[in-house]
Amino acid sequence: MYFDEWRLLSAQEKSRRAAWLDRYGASPFRLLRVETEALLRVGIHVTDWGPPTDSSSNAEKDV
Repeated sequence: MYFDEWRLLSAQEKSRRAAWLDRYGASPFRLLRVETEALLRVGIHVTDWGPPTDSSSNAEKDV
C-alpha cells in the first residue's frame, strides 16, 4: 500500500479530501475493506489518499 504525498497537493485538493474524510471517516479504498494480504497475493499496488502520515507518505505501509 502506498500513499500519495499530501504536501504536494493543491490547497483545493487537500480541502476536498479532508471534507471526504470528515464525512466518511476513511478514503474510498479503505471503505472497500480490501485486506493487504489479498493485494499482495494478486500483485496489485494501490495508492491510497488517506490522511497524511508522520513518515514519508509515499513509502509502502502495512495496512
